[in-house]
Amino acid sequence: DIFIILQGTVKLVRFARGKEFVIDILGAGELFGEMAFLEKSPRMGSAITTGETQVIRIHPEHLVSSVGVGVLQKIFENMARRIWFAHQRLIIFRIDNPQMRMYAYLYNLIRNQNLRSKDKDAADRSYRFEITYAELKLLCGVLQLKEASDAEFRNDENLIIEENAITIRSRKKLMDEISFYRA
Repeated sequence: DIFIILQGTVKLVRFARGKEFVIDILGAGELFGEMAFLEKSPRMGSAITTGETQVIRIHPEHLVSSVGVGVLQKIFENMARRIWFAHQRLIIFRIDNPQMRMYAYLYNLIRNQNLRSKDKDAADRSYRFEITYAELKLLCGVLQLKEASDAEFRNDENLIIEENAITIRSRKKLMDEISFYRA
């Protein structure tokens, strides 16, 4: 089955060696389950809601008749965006500085959100992502961070790090931080 998220957040996770590994975090308008549907294979992970969430479940035999071409287009757009995002994550893993890896990942979350919403203007505004600081580190392959680097990242005035969310106050300031590192 394919699931479309109407509201809320869904974490795609995989459990290995007694640990939970976050594969992706999806929001309203996104879908999951399409790869297992297309490949006719078992799912790669589990989907866990992180609060009040509403999804639509679509059975494969009803895909075209119940939802039509629009959902099929959405499936292929999602797959293309996920391929792009996976490629960006591979690039991020090449960054030596773990702190900069996290900045780059947050920046790609913004880019991904703008692609999903087709926000071509992407004015400098705040962005909130329902992701914990620990999950951010795992998604970036940051297993350990020096205490000074950890404190510097947590105290960045452009970031609001809450228990279950991270907000970036300014996309431009985040981009400047990354550009400064690359220069």
